[in-house]
Formats: sequence, structure tokens, C-alpha cells
Amino acid sequence: MIEFFVPGKPVPMARPRVTRTGHAYTPKACAEYKAIVAAAAREAMKGREMLTDAVQVRVGFYFPVPKSWRAGKAFAARNGMFPHTARPDLDNLYKAVTDALNGIVYKDDSQIIFCTIGKRYRDKAGVSVRVESWEGE
Repeated sequence: MIEFFVPGKPVPMARPRVTRTGHAYTPKACAEYKAIVAAAAREAMKGREMLTDAVQVRVGFYFPVPKSWRAGKAFAARNGMFPHTARPDLDNLYKAVTDALNGIVYKDDSQIIFCTIGKRYRDKAGVSVRVESWEGE
């Protein structure tokens, strides 16, 4: 099992941009975030072999409570009673993280056969990642 936490506000996978000459590129903020996640994954993988079989992934995205919220709403959000329904979309967040793990934790994200993902408010923004070999149901 590989488990790590990346502090900082999560960044979603952005659509590739295309220049007038037809060259496609990943927007800077997304590319930088993927590099930060990849570095954390490399650190967590030190001394371990890359997973080559089916894997299951658990990813939690944590966002700061807006400072403008009143104390009661902020308390409820921090304790899971107020869901994070604002942007960014959960699937775009997940894609940025799983793409960043390619070639580090596993050969390719096509190996992921089961995942649990979620987003919520917390005092400490970041993403928690857990990847383990698939053991069956």
C-alpha cells in the first residue's frame, strides 16, 4: 500500500489548450500541480516497486472553508455536515491526480479497477492518496 498527503488547494485537470499553430499543451497551473503530486508519489514510493497489476485507489480532496462563512456554517462544513458542491468538479480533480501517478506508482491509470473519491471542507487543504493492489471483493 502507498499512502501520502499533498498539502495545498487541489487543482483540477484542465482541458488541453491549442495554439494557433495547432500545438496542444496542458495549462501551467495544472502541469505544476501534477508535478507536485508526482514528487510526493516518488517520495512515498522510495524503495518500492511500481505496481504492475490491478489497483484500487482512494483519493480525498480537501478545500478550505471560505473565510466569509459565518461560524456555524463553517463549523458544519469542517465536520462533514455541509458538502462541498462548488467547483471544481470531482472527476477533473481525480484525473489530475491519477495522471500524475502514471509511471511512478503504477505503469498506467488503466490499471485502476476500483476507486473511492470524495471532496469536502477541512481546515488543511490538500489531497490524500492511497493506492493498493487489488485483492478482490
